[in-house]
Amino acid sequence: MGLHDGHRERIRKRLKEVGMNGMQEHEVLEFLLFHTRPRGDVNELAHRLLNEFGTLYGVIHADFEDLTSVKGVGETTALFLTQLPTVFRWCMADKKQKKFNFNSTDHMAEYMRQNYFNPKREELYALLFDSKMNLLRTELVATGSLRAVHMDYRRLIGFCFHAEAHYVVLAHNHPSAILLPSSSDISTTNSVAETLKKVDVILVDHLIIGIDDYVSMAQSAETAYIFPPMQLPDVLY
Repeated sequence: MGLHDGHRERIRKRLKEVGMNGMQEHEVLEFLLFHTRPRGDVNELAHRLLNEFGTLYGVIHADFEDLTSVKGVGETTALFLTQLPTVFRWCMADKKQKKFNFNSTDHMAEYMRQNYFNPKREELYALLFDSKMNLLRTELVATGSLRAVHMDYRRLIGFCFHAEAHYVVLAHNHPSAILLPSSSDISTTNSVAETLKKVDVILVDHLIIGIDDYVSMAQSAETAYIFPPMQLPDVLY
């Protein structure tokens, strides 16, 4: 056993004894790096990443290209780190879905607000429901920049067909904290509603999510025309 193997064993032993809550940030990052760097010292790399991105949160939410620009980070390590937020999101969504009911837009917004692990960019989700408004799946449709996200119509339609969805609620975040729907939000939502209608799927609402609040486009006077009231399921009244 070499010097670095001994250090790795000490990290693992410390993890067993005190758990991650009792470890320093660089030690937690080292443990994660063990899984993509089976040999060698990762202590220096962990500190280099933290110096570059500030915190462990910053590291795992960094862009793939930014990670690979750091000396010692290859594609395998960058891919592993960038996928961790998605794993966390899936786990949290599964846990929350079991205790949430979706009989109001407030409940939907509360559920979706906790799915946004990356405040630096917009992310567009689709909540897929059956004919009784039971949640079937929550799917990430597209990611964007700080101010925009582009709809992937083919991806959305594919999700609807796969889940046999009857109703859809879209949700995306505004990192700028300005929750008013943009002209792009309105035109895209209108196009989505028309596209889904062609495959017998009803767009119920489009929620714009902020840190402490949300906007329902279906309940906003300026955009309510996109969502015909007679198509809304009774459970939402």
